[in-house]
This record gives sequence, C-alpha cells and structure tokens, in this order.
Amino acid sequence: MDQKQEYQFLKSTYQNLPTGVMQFQRDGDRLTLLHINDFGCRILGYKTASDYPFDFHSFIDKLPGNAYDEFIDALICLKDVGDHFPFTRPIYVGEKKS
Repeated sequence: MDQKQEYQFLKSTYQNLPTGVMQFQRDGDRLTLLHINDFGCRILGYKTASDYPFDFHSFIDKLPGNAYDEFIDALICLKDVGDHFPFTRPIYVGEKKS
C-alpha cells in the first residue's frame, strides 16, 4: 500500500472519529495530515488548507488534560512524511477532558 492509498484508507476509516486522520494548520496554507491514535501520531502528507477545513480547537477540546503538551511536542518533532512520534504515555484521544 503506497502513501496515497494509505491516506485514503485511513481517511475513509477514521474521518468521523477523533482518533484517526486530522489536519493541522502549519506553514501558511499548507496542512499537515496526521494519523493519530492513543499512542502516537504520524505524518501522512500535506494538502492545501482550503481543501480540508478542520477545527483544530474542537479537536484539542476532546483531549484529556495530559494530552495537550504531548500533542504539541509531537507537532514540533514531526517534520517529514512518514515521521512518527510516540507519546510518552497513552493520551486516550477519544475521551473527553474531565
């Protein structure tokens, strides 16, 4: 499965879930597409922001308290397609903050 097929598979599988593919605004109009689960995240590729509207703050609001710092650390470390950032502990992306 090449990267494009992997992206399409992940998008179709996870697009309606907090865990899965998300788009993150970075570098002007470029979006970084990430696949996220409870244990880390990985860059899938880049797209143009206008093609993929995404509410970043809505996503962050779904993260539990310890997740925010881990998530921001991941975004700082991820630079290239295929990069993976393992969280130091599971962040349980699908759960709401308490």
